[in-house]
Amino acid sequence: MANIIIIEGLPGSGKTTFAQQLYDDLKALGKNPKRFLEGEMHPIDFAWIAVLTDEQYQALLKDYPEDQAAIKAQTTYENDKILLAYTRVRLQQYDPKFYEQLSAYEIYRLNDLATFLKMHIERIKTFVKTLTSNDTYIFECIFLQNHINELILKYHLSWDKMTHYFHQLYDAFSPNRPFLYHIEQAQPKATLTALIETRKPYRWFERVLDYFKTQPYGESLGYTGEAGFFQYFTHRQKMELKLLDELKIPMQKTILDDDYDKVYHDLKTAFLNRLDVAHDDR
Repeated sequence: MANIIIIEGLPGSGKTTFAQQLYDDLKALGKNPKRFLEGEMHPIDFAWIAVLTDEQYQALLKDYPEDQAAIKAQTTYENDKILLAYTRVRLQQYDPKFYEQLSAYEIYRLNDLATFLKMHIERIKTFVKTLTSNDTYIFECIFLQNHINELILKYHLSWDKMTHYFHQLYDAFSPNRPFLYHIEQAQPKATLTALIETRKPYRWFERVLDYFKTQPYGESLGYTGEAGFFQYFTHRQKMELKLLDELKIPMQKTILDDDYDKVYHDLKTAFLNRLDVAHDDR
């Protein structure tokens, strides 16, 4: 079976940095790992990807004749869908309307949870069919983060329905069993406060607050303003940890205080040990 690691944790946990470090270290060891940045044509996730019909896609190409090559370079055909990693398209002349109109075709704009889950399961199963025993994939936030935000803020799912949802999502990887590495923040408020400062040029904090405000249950659950921001992520971390205890999947948990190097060392050691076990089982 293929080797898949999924790194999860709240924003500021170091997921992207650790994924890149692990990729570099595995390459140095002669492995051939694959990893994907947010917004790229991800083999599993739909974040920042527009899902289009052929008619919609052809109309887009017609509207941007000089950018057809750039658009096609970020397009893939999967099952009966056309997927476009639209934020990666570099137009010859910047046009914000291009990105605004395509954002409307993200599945995160759906208000149908059954379809949302079905489309993810179909993508995972399509991905699994392509795997070989020599494959190693490094993913971040594609199992918990990109789903739990929707389940809490858009659908306010009950605990039983939420656990059932994640069981279905994980089972789609069968017969592979991805290894999940979860980073728990010992001091979420302090870590998130530092992250807000780091991401100030990108207005990350303001955009997260706007996201909470636009979700059906954001305000009614009290996730407004600065206090609501910290309350939400503290709650989300507790939910993630509780879910992992319930799911009983291959995983390792670690606690991040201030020592990011230690967290990465633990992550790397855990995954390399898993690779050795997988190799022995072949």
